[in-house]
Amino acid sequence: MSLTTLHFTLYTLQSKKDTMDNLKTKTNRRLIKTSESVTEGHPDKMCDQIADAILDAILQNDKTARVACEVIASTGLIFVFGEITTNTYVDIKKVVRGVVADIGYTRAKYGFDASTCSVILAINEQSSEIAAGVNKSLEVRDQHTANSGKGTANSIQRSVQGQKDIISSKVTQKTHRSSLNASLDQIGAGDQGMMYGYATDESEQFSEYKGQYMPLPIMLSHKLAHRLATVRKDKTLAYLRPDGKTQVSVEYEVVKHATYTQHIPRRVDTIVISTQHEPNTCQKKLKADLIKHVVEKVIPKELLDKNTIFHINPAGEWTEGGPSTDSGLTGRKLIVDTYGGYSHGGGAFSGKDPTKVDRSGAYMARYICKNIVAAGLAKKVQVQIAYAIGKAQPVSVYVDTFGTNQITNYKLQCTKASEKTTSVSKKGSEAKRTSGIDADQILEQIISEVFDMRPQAIIQHFELQRPIYRQTATYGHFGKADLPWEVVDKVEELRKKCKV
Repeated sequence: MSLTTLHFTLYTLQSKKDTMDNLKTKTNRRLIKTSESVTEGHPDKMCDQIADAILDAILQNDKTARVACEVIASTGLIFVFGEITTNTYVDIKKVVRGVVADIGYTRAKYGFDASTCSVILAINEQSSEIAAGVNKSLEVRDQHTANSGKGTANSIQRSVQGQKDIISSKVTQKTHRSSLNASLDQIGAGDQGMMYGYATDESEQFSEYKGQYMPLPIMLSHKLAHRLATVRKDKTLAYLRPDGKTQVSVEYEVVKHATYTQHIPRRVDTIVISTQHEPNTCQKKLKADLIKHVVEKVIPKELLDKNTIFHINPAGEWTEGGPSTDSGLTGRKLIVDTYGGYSHGGGAFSGKDPTKVDRSGAYMARYICKNIVAAGLAKKVQVQIAYAIGKAQPVSVYVDTFGTNQITNYKLQCTKASEKTTSVSKKGSEAKRTSGIDADQILEQIISEVFDMRPQAIIQHFELQRPIYRQTATYGHFGKADLPWEVVDKVEELRKKCKV
């Protein structure tokens, strides 16, 4: 061996040793994710609650009502507008004042007074053209057209090839009709758009949040906001007032696996709480009280440490709040309503009856995601469902498990996946080759077999024509165990389909 070769060999060995030492000592990267929530006294959330209270009051006596209710709040004023078609009567002004009083705005000095505020109504019926498309879906209308034209088609087609085409068409139509339940196909989507669902197992390590399958930052933010309202109403901290906001930043450890990167929550880095309070409140006392009676009652102890940062009313005193200082509008807190920024899309929820897929489609998407993660088929998953106005069946379904798909052995039984088989020439002979399908595509097909995503099917499955909506207007529409789209009842069916 030459001297040059020896030096190169020694250098290579030393480089390999340095690399191995670095791998042994290298720590995983950390990142911080943040989500926020707001209290029920926040002007935007006040509007959401009013809109959903109106919807509930209507559904109480008219389950098939069409409601698209919007609300604006400003100084001393509530403006309710939109489109409502119903056969029942609701005293909307009474509903509005009741919600505002329940929140705690009962004196002008709080920023609003339920008994003296003005309530203005500007409500019309749903458009007859939209109603026609929703009441009778595109599928039903197409089927009616096909049936009415069947006789003419039979008389025109005389050739042998034509007769074969007719037979083939009839077989196809019969198969299609047998796969559809006519009553579930009746209602078309109330609008076009794409709705998103999301679920993750990142909070499963904490007993307080086990089984919720939600991102940890938004859950902690909601718990803090809800706790703020609790200690205000039960007089633990009687000097608090209704308006308030919370924000939680969680530090994650980034762990790289073969096919995906896992984010494991390790600690809470920063907590921000801003709350309205009565005049002359000592800010030091406020901070101490909120840490003791709010933060420590909500945040798991193992997530707090000496380095956790607390920003309590960082702007200073906050005595003037509510609509007198910040106007409110329905739908402006969609990120708060959903997953805290992890997944979003589609329209707002509150004030809409369940024929509006902005709402019902998003609930179905969440239901699908939660069952997938609970079944162990993925560690986190996002589902997008897209609709066309007046059409019952969704136009597309898209699944993304971010590389965490756990399906390793599957066999489809009901229908074949969208595989493309191509012929390739190999040594003069023909060989068949099947293009690969990733596991997320398999999940897409399984979802279409297990879950019925037509609006009427969603409405029936979740019993959505009930007055259940006001409770969703605060502290998130997802992660609450008592809501029907949070039920985990498709786990075994999904696992069976996937041969897990």
